[in-house]
Amino acid sequence: MSYDPALFVDRQQEMGYLERLLRHERSKAVMRIRAGEWMGKSWLVSRMGSHCRQAECQVVSAEVDFRNRREMHEVQDTLSLVRLLRNKLDHPDHFSRLNTVINTFTATGRPGGVVSALGALAERMEAAYDLSALARLSQFLDVRWENVPGETLYLKAFGLASQMQQLGRLPELLDRLRAERGHLEWSRGLEALTGEAAEAPAPASEASATGGAGVEDLLAPLADEGIRGRGLVDRRINEAFFECLAGLAGDLPVAFFFDGCEQAPDEAMAWIRHELLDRLRTGELENVVVILAGRTHPDLSDVDVNRLLVDVELDGFDEERVGEFLAAHRLEVGAEEQALLARASGGVPGMLARMVDNLRAEHDSRDPFLDG
Repeated sequence: MSYDPALFVDRQQEMGYLERLLRHERSKAVMRIRAGEWMGKSWLVSRMGSHCRQAECQVVSAEVDFRNRREMHEVQDTLSLVRLLRNKLDHPDHFSRLNTVINTFTATGRPGGVVSALGALAERMEAAYDLSALARLSQFLDVRWENVPGETLYLKAFGLASQMQQLGRLPELLDRLRAERGHLEWSRGLEALTGEAAEAPAPASEASATGGAGVEDLLAPLADEGIRGRGLVDRRINEAFFECLAGLAGDLPVAFFFDGCEQAPDEAMAWIRHELLDRLRTGELENVVVILAGRTHPDLSDVDVNRLLVDVELDGFDEERVGEFLAAHRLEVGAEEQALLARASGGVPGMLARMVDNLRAEHDSRDPFLDG
């Protein structure tokens, strides 16, 4: 149900809840809205999003409807969901760091992917170590030397770096390399893999496309090595996204609206629970609110967010609110007809709207010539 500000009736209480969330009253940051069919849930979510976009409100918002087939066709994994949310937030100047990380893991045709980055690291290890010293390093890191693939010094170095990367222990390897061979720049080219904040300068083509003020996502798919190392890729992309989001939220409040949650892909709901909501729970993310709307309340039992949570269930219109609804639609009926419409619709806003549309169509199609 699309939102028309001229026809919005009632739900002031729920709008008040949003205002209180944006003020972080009682530390609340998450609202779940449950409503049956035709109860006006999506109408309310649209109204809330419209409120956030008003100039005087100054809230950055992203609205996702999981029933939107075109958008949901795009949401296949963490990368596509993060890209969708970044685009909806529409503040590209805050997301250059994220774009740099994405370009590192995607098939852009440029050096800097996982394999090329680990290859450069292996070359530096090859130059600084011999096989016996590398074996001692492997033993120190508790990696069985005989399980490290390769025969040559370079292949052994690459195999050790690859294993540490796959285990999420690459920063540990770099720390040890610095301790043993501190004269070399071990982190160069590995920022996206290790989560370090250093950012490579944008290529000239990217700088010109963004006015020299940021890095663009080249919109390439994951490279083959990124697909094989999906756990690391997802972790680095999430870290970069939330780092950028925290910077944005430091300037302006941010609100996420997720509608139709009962139809959300499992991976999307898992991301909301374990990435977005968990960072709100721990305080890593501040000045951000999340609204989850659906036919049922999304299950958050595996995320301890009760202290942040507000649960709302939409009820139907009583006869007085039915009258307000008819007035907003400029439909003049008598008290008896109003009471009949209230009973016949059961106070369900969507059903009432259908009846109003039918009455108006009947009224508009009647030839005045037939009136007495």
